Amino acid sequence: MSALKQGLLAPFGRLAAALADPKRANRTALALIGAYVLIWWLYGVIAKASQDIHFDMGEVVSWSLVPAYGYPKHPPFPAWVAWVWFSVFPYSDWAFYLLSAVSIGVALWFVWLIAARFVEGDKRALALTMLMLSPGFNLQPLKFNSNALLIPAWAAASYYFVRSFKERSLWMGAVAGLCAAIAMLTKYWSIFLVLGFVVAALSNRRRWDYLGSPAPYASVLVGALVFAPNIVSLMDYDFQPFQYATEAHTVLDLRGLIESFNNYLGGILFLAGGLLAVLLACRPDAATLRDMVLPREADRRLMAVATAVWFFTPFVLALALHTQLATLWTLPMWAMLPALLLSAPRLQVSRAAAASVLAVAAAFPLVALIASPAIATVIHRHGLSNHAAHYRLLAAEVEKQWRAKTTEPLRLFGSDTNIVNGTGFYLKDKPLRIDIVGPRDTPWADKALIGQDGIALACASADPICMLALASYAGPLVPRHEVTLVRSFLGMPGAAERYTIAIVPPQK
Repeated sequence: MSALKQGLLAPFGRLAAALADPKRANRTALALIGAYVLIWWLYGVIAKASQDIHFDMGEVVSWSLVPAYGYPKHPPFPAWVAWVWFSVFPYSDWAFYLLSAVSIGVALWFVWLIAARFVEGDKRALALTMLMLSPGFNLQPLKFNSNALLIPAWAAASYYFVRSFKERSLWMGAVAGLCAAIAMLTKYWSIFLVLGFVVAALSNRRRWDYLGSPAPYASVLVGALVFAPNIVSLMDYDFQPFQYATEAHTVLDLRGLIESFNNYLGGILFLAGGLLAVLLACRPDAATLRDMVLPREADRRLMAVATAVWFFTPFVLALALHTQLATLWTLPMWAMLPALLLSAPRLQVSRAAAASVLAVAAAFPLVALIASPAIATVIHRHGLSNHAAHYRLLAAEVEKQWRAKTTEPLRLFGSDTNIVNGTGFYLKDKPLRIDIVGPRDTPWADKALIGQDGIALACASADPICMLALASYAGPLVPRHEVTLVRSFLGMPGAAERYTIAIVPPQK
């Protein structure tokens, strides 16, 4: 190794040594995760400066304006998180991307805590960085929605399940049940998380020790109590979230189903960078590879079985219901993977190799940050789908038209799914959002309330479905105002698009 390379890797060698030291490991990992969060937050703010927030993010905030234990499309935990976050931070893009980055950091912290229980020595550096090299733990979750929040929710639930199974205490079982319920309240996809825990526990040779302790019963009781109110909400909505999930992902032929399976299996590619780093750093032989993926030790087998159940059982449900599987649904499944693979006793890594992996993991977000202005420029030049360049501009125009009609605050805003959630985030009065194309998804405003409080309506003028709904809500006597919006970025104008706005003032 050249003197220059040794000099460059020296700080990372010290970091690897700190992570291997039980007395310094946690605070070192926390500091590295904090730096990782900061860099990816800055990346998000800069790279997305030429666009507005994704409408999925706006939808989460729209739910938070109607506190509930359930919603027509998804369970409520993402809305609760948004409500708490924006009670402290302003409604702004930078604050939303900070929430996204912090959620990634929380996930990585629990991944580290799991790994730290099983992985020793310089392999800990790989355990911390393995998922940092995956787009599933940086780029993808910057779009904060139910899928993104599943990543920290599953990681936390996994950590406390591992501890509950090992320690078998009443307290740890209760915490594990709480975390599993939170995952279920994030997205019902978490039924596979719970199934993985059940199968892993019952198939483990220590199952009778676990079942003879208070831990599993505390988990079931606490989880059921926390989740039970959502079942009431599901009944109130006539199980509409399940209908939404199946209808939105239904496939009518075998070919479409197989294509979706291929896409789902492609989720493994998100792990390619981390897996490659492990293989290059450790250079395992065939026997070691078998030990990594087919462990004999009870604790490691517990993690292997849970991970396998999470990944493979969705195929059964998809075949039974003829529903698609999506690549992004694999993202929360890997919290135990670094601990599982790197705790293999036969696997070894040198300090120099661990330092090299840490250096690569540090370089990856820094390169992305350096490239972020160019990324924002390219996105601006290529244009955006779903009107994502104009949400902020349209919000300003809607507010202008509303103020011209009334001095009352804007309490209701209606459009199609994308515009109502994207534009609604930027409206200063924080009105309730009404999806005028799919009103069953936003049932919190009936005609009486609209008549009392009024409503601002906006559609892309070229969208006939939205325009038809606008006409139905506004009626024939309400005038329409048309405006052409063009977003500029660094002095470069983007594509122009025409929007129609109708203001129905309050009747009071």
